[in-house]
Amino acid sequence: GVLTGLHLGGVFDRWEYVVTGKPMDQIALAEPAAMPGEVVLSPEAWAQVADHATGTDVITLTEQAHQEGRPRKHPAIAPSYDGYIRLESLDPEVAIPELEEPCMKLTAADVPLLKRYIPQAVFSKLVAQHNRHLGEMRPVTVLFARYSGVNISASNKSECKAAIERGQQVMLHVQHAVYTWEGSINKFMVDDKGMSALCVFGL
Repeated sequence: GVLTGLHLGGVFDRWEYVVTGKPMDQIALAEPAAMPGEVVLSPEAWAQVADHATGTDVITLTEQAHQEGRPRKHPAIAPSYDGYIRLESLDPEVAIPELEEPCMKLTAADVPLLKRYIPQAVFSKLVAQHNRHLGEMRPVTVLFARYSGVNISASNKSECKAAIERGQQVMLHVQHAVYTWEGSINKFMVDDKGMSALCVFGL
């Protein structure tokens, strides 16, 4: 599927990198449907490996587990799980391509750019060379905020500008609200349920 990557924000020169698109929606469904040690594939992912793999659909697995009195951790029986497959085996003859080394070489000159994506509470410790002592115990308040009905995905280039504008409006709203109370945005996620912000106060 098509992924959309957006750099959003700008308040106090703080930015967030947000990834959205159909593949993220598929991950949001597949992950909770998998038990520990399992791999669950979306219909789209399964179509790429079906000729070289075996699997069982998760709806059947859930129904069997319920009948045997050992419910799975997630009731993956909703219609949205139609076609989701638990991977059983892969053809050992399938060649897995080697991954190339990252082409981006970071230097000290890149620090000002990277600073925009690092929470101030963490960056100040790094500047003070406390990078080996970042583990702390302190009381914090964690806030989950969800925004429904906002679509920032773009299936083609013509939709990118509108997606950025919608995402930027939401991000600026979150940043102003959180930074007013000296909080920090830990994560900004987009899945099948909408946009979610994980914010922390007290760092």
